[in-house]
Amino acid sequence: MKTKQATRIFSAIAIITLALANCQNEPETPPPQTVATPTATPASGEVADNTPITLATSTAGAAIHYTQDGTEPTAESALYSDSNKPIITTNKLTLKAIAVKSGMTASATLTATYTLTPPDTVAMPTATPASGEVADNTPITLATSTAGAAIHYTQDGTEPTAESALYSDTAKPVITAGKLTLKAIAVKSGMNNSAILTEPYTIATATPPTASITNNNQTVTLAPELEITLNGAATKGTNEIKSYEWTVKTTENGVTPVFTSTATAVTKVTGIKKAGTYVFELKVKDTADLEATATATVAVNGYTVTTTLTIASNSFSTTPGTNLDFTPSYTNVSNPTDFTTAVINSCLTYTITVVNHEGDYTHTWNSTDVNFDGKILPSDKYTTDLATFTQTFYNNGQVVGTPRVLKVMVADGKFEYFGEGYGGTGSVPALTGITISKTITEILPPPVTKTVTVPAITTVANPMDFGAVSSLTGWDADFPSTDVTYTVTLSKGGSTITTVNSTSATSISAADKSNDDYTLTQTFYYKGSPITGGSRSVGIEVFGNRFAEMYVSETDYTAGSLIQLTLTLTKQ
Repeated sequence: MKTKQATRIFSAIAIITLALANCQNEPETPPPQTVATPTATPASGEVADNTPITLATSTAGAAIHYTQDGTEPTAESALYSDSNKPIITTNKLTLKAIAVKSGMTASATLTATYTLTPPDTVAMPTATPASGEVADNTPITLATSTAGAAIHYTQDGTEPTAESALYSDTAKPVITAGKLTLKAIAVKSGMNNSAILTEPYTIATATPPTASITNNNQTVTLAPELEITLNGAATKGTNEIKSYEWTVKTTENGVTPVFTSTATAVTKVTGIKKAGTYVFELKVKDTADLEATATATVAVNGYTVTTTLTIASNSFSTTPGTNLDFTPSYTNVSNPTDFTTAVINSCLTYTITVVNHEGDYTHTWNSTDVNFDGKILPSDKYTTDLATFTQTFYNNGQVVGTPRVLKVMVADGKFEYFGEGYGGTGSVPALTGITISKTITEILPPPVTKTVTVPAITTVANPMDFGAVSSLTGWDADFPSTDVTYTVTLSKGGSTITTVNSTSATSISAADKSNDDYTLTQTFYYKGSPITGGSRSVGIEVFGNRFAEMYVSETDYTAGSLIQLTLTLTKQ
């Protein structure tokens, strides 16, 4: 008994083990897909007698079978084809159809029920597309199987009549918001009007396009001919892309970026002459005027330029009490285009530190201080002692070159002599091979220069009339005469007697002036600043309230004149 029982137990275990092994090794078979249900055109509704019905399924390769006797269709029912369509007649008003395909589950059954248009009655119109969801502004095609019949329709909910809008290929109803219900009737002389077709629609929500810029975060370096590429793109939504538009959203003051094309997906930008942050926007629009935008940010950094220069020696007067002037001058500038004197002065700063002999007094001046002009205060600010002046130069906060040292003895409130003993020299040494750098953040256009000649005046007149600046020739759009003015001063012994300004007067009179010798000075200004070399003076005698003659000087009474001037005007 125990042997038989054990045998049965082992057999059961083996069977279970085999069953489990089979379950683990055999993959699950996915359920078969289902064929799409057929559609009928025209769909259920009123049709004319002997109307053929078109059947279709969206499953490629599927066959459609149908019945018209009320029975359920099978794969053995009538096979649909273009030459074997179901025909709606008096005793065939219910159409049923299925679609089948090998390896797939047969579709659900389509059931379409029809009624026949009464005799002498126009067939009811059909609409394509039929009721349902459509895109905004969808035109609807209407048709009737009654030859020669006209179709009238409404879209405001009222019943259509023969007086309603007449349908044609150029006057189709269009589904838009507020015009979602279409009603239509077909009419023909000598026949009864058709039944009214009613088709309710809804408008599908259109998907807008999307815009993108693949290189939407760039960092570039400023350059004279900088060109930035913007790679824009668009992906259409419901509708096709119609247009692209580039605009500048953020720019630096005074900069107008220029697009090579504002109406293409990819464009290039030029005209950027200043470092800063620029933001560009791409707007994409589709055929339904739906829009999308994308932005690109471009950071434009300045570039670094360098120069090598020599700082000339500063020599000081040995006259006791004379101020010490440490203002540096520069020679051998290797890059004068980028490093004018003004630029060097802004890049190269310096400090001057004074320490007394005992080391218990010190003071430092900084060239960047507003009130510092390079001149050290007179010696009466120090006690009698030996003072040590140290000039240290900096570029971008870093020391450049070797500090220059000058020792000066202060005695009796004056700078007495240089050096630690008598016979020192009043100078600090030159520095050579000084390299400094500057970051260029704006590329300026090359300066425009113009020269205007002011004729000499050799004849004395009463009063002396110097004429309007506009009477000089050579003015143009870059240099209008209104940018230049002049003053005429009559002075004596360094004291001004009379001054006139060309903006209010062009002549100066000797009337009421005592008989004496004076100096007549004319000075020209460009935009309010004196023009280099734009001043001329002459001695002039006043006699009997008149200008009598011009002379060279009060010690040289040979004939004098107001010499010819050449005004050199420059603008950036």
